Amino acid sequence: MNSNFLLSYAQLNAAIGARIVFPASGGNDVSAVNGGFSSGCIDSREAKPGALFVALRGASRDGHCYVEAAFRAGAAAAMVTGSSLADGDLDLGGSAARAGAALIVVEDTLRGLQDAARGYLERF
Repeated sequence: MNSNFLLSYAQLNAAIGARIVFPASGGNDVSAVNGGFSSGCIDSREAKPGALFVALRGASRDGHCYVEAAFRAGAAAAMVTGSSLADGDLDLGGSAARAGAALIVVEDTLRGLQDAARGYLERF
């Protein structure tokens, strides 16, 4: 694994059991990808190149509306809910494909974030 990554996609998949989709390549075979992410954020304005953006739903804002902005800022991946993929207005698959980024698809992004953090901490 690249030491610049907090977690590789394979490690993230093992920690949270997500479906990891790479729209630009049309696949979701995690074993074929050597990538990962170097930081994490929940605010698209803080996304940096190589980051994992986690799209949380709040009382007044839905992070899924900011996935494209996170990709424009250089995020390598976004954790999204499966139900958000069906929302044509968001076009998450298209945004990820244009950015060459991954979508980490989970049922609940808050739970996914918690499980990813646990998986990271278990490495130490």
